[in-house]
Amino acid sequence: MKKIILVTILILGCSTYASAQRNIKGYRASFSTGATAGIGDYGDDAIELSTSHGYQFNPYIFLGAGVAVSYHKDWETVFVPVFVDFKVNFINQKVTPFFGLKTGYSAYDATGAYVNPSMGVSFGIGRKASLDLSIGYTLQVMDDMETISSYGYYRYYSDYSSENVEGITFRIGFSF
Repeated sequence: MKKIILVTILILGCSTYASAQRNIKGYRASFSTGATAGIGDYGDDAIELSTSHGYQFNPYIFLGAGVAVSYHKDWETVFVPVFVDFKVNFINQKVTPFFGLKTGYSAYDATGAYVNPSMGVSFGIGRKASLDLSIGYTLQVMDDMETISSYGYYRYYSDYSSENVEGITFRIGFSF
């Protein structure tokens, strides 16, 4: 009988936690880290650190700007995308699924367009903070790139060409 009461209390506590609304509005910052598993002809495994800062218009809509540093292991290359960050929370609860879209341009070792749509779950911590888990697709267009060899190096040439560096990205982040 004690086990049944304990399980009932845990279930009620979790459901109460999950159904609490969050009235978030104003400045928000997020910091995340992630890993990308390369796919396609030019996919390469990478690790990433990123930050984004912007405005939460209501519990559902966030718009901001951010920067990331992505180290590509096999190529020993660093991408530094600067992006616009758009996020939509589907429900106004402590635990909410979300859709995110980061679009921008990368500089440093590789230059070109950057796009990262993602889906995830945000777990509310306290009044404004959250832990975010997501999975997404990352596309980094590398401009002026001639070839990538199987030995892991790259060469730039003056004639124009571009290649798509693609991957599936897993992220964990903290927002406040």
